[in-house]
Amino acid sequence: MLYKLYYGELPMDTDVQEYNFDTFSDLTEFIQSKTRDKHRTVFLYQYGKYSEMCHVDLESLENPIIITPSRDKLLQFVFNNRLYEHHIVFEQESFIDSFAIAKDLVEYHPLCYNKDKSDQNEK
Repeated sequence: MLYKLYYGELPMDTDVQEYNFDTFSDLTEFIQSKTRDKHRTVFLYQYGKYSEMCHVDLESLENPIIITPSRDKLLQFVFNNRLYEHHIVFEQESFIDSFAIAKDLVEYHPLCYNKDKSDQNEK
């Protein structure tokens, strides 16, 4: 199985990078090496396909988004989702930045906004 990792590294002034791995072990070792010295970093994790146009593939909108400042928790979530081929990791400086990315990832989901607010936006 070919594994894909979409990785957004701080500072976020470049495009999200796509990496391919032949084994899940290679993918996790790569994430471990990328995050080894990341202190005061908030990680966003989701499994599923990533698309620059709508951020997450429409089939992936139902997948949970994990936000954690813990490198160990990030690695645990990645390992727990080892049966999936596609993984997304973003580094952010704060929770609020991570929440904004999470909102962007699910923007196309019908439950992204409160019904009241979406009705007002349509007027």
